[in-house]
Amino acid sequence: MLEHADPSARKLLTVNYRGTYDGHVCVYPEVGVGEVASYAAIELRRPDGTIISTRVEELMMIPREHLRVVVLPRLLVLNDVPIGTEVWCADVQRR
Repeated sequence: MLEHADPSARKLLTVNYRGTYDGHVCVYPEVGVGEVASYAAIELRRPDGTIISTRVEELMMIPREHLRVVVLPRLLVLNDVPIGTEVWCADVQRR
């Protein structure tokens, strides 16, 4: 699961808050999330320099805050995604 950085990837978001929902870690961006699909391959580039390759489980909308939240697979726990973690994806389109 620990990998080397993909040079073709682009930064999707920086985690400034994370929580859990139905057993999944959810990450909340400091700014809006670019266009990324559920099940897209992503890299979690953590502040300590390690990288976890995983995927987006789904995107969830929080209507009252007009915020899209990235839901990660169940195999990850909160300690895997510290505040400041950067989420990178090879296939992102910014709006």
